Amino acid sequence: MSRDDENKRLLSLLADALDDADDPVDDAEAQAFTRRIGINVEALAASFRARVAAADAEDRAKRFSEAQGAFEAESASYTTRPREPRRSLEAQRAELSRLAARIPKDAPVSMHYLKFDEATEDELAEMITALRHLLGDDEG
Repeated sequence: MSRDDENKRLLSLLADALDDADDPVDDAEAQAFTRRIGINVEALAASFRARVAAADAEDRAKRFSEAQGAFEAESASYTTRPREPRRSLEAQRAELSRLAARIPKDAPVSMHYLKFDEATEDELAEMITALRHLLGDDEG
């Protein structure tokens, strides 16, 4: 008989005995009864705690692995994004304005043009790349 089967048998015996009890059982009676039917309550509780801890650790490891995989996939998408072609500041500003005009009114995307006119070519290129990503233009 496996350990799980034995635990189930012992719990069933205990449940049956407690179902038959008309009066509340005090600790001493419960301990005497469990000893009489062969249940080691401390060992059984330790076994349950160990199984719960193992299941919790397994679940936590699985969730961590899934999150790590999602992070690596997302990270790879950022490092493999095509770089914006070199173009003049005016051409970049025009492209950024064109993309910003495509943002739906109810979209959770917002652009803040703080010192927009002072942005460097690299900053504008990154804004264009990020906005394309948010609009789904870089997926393919």
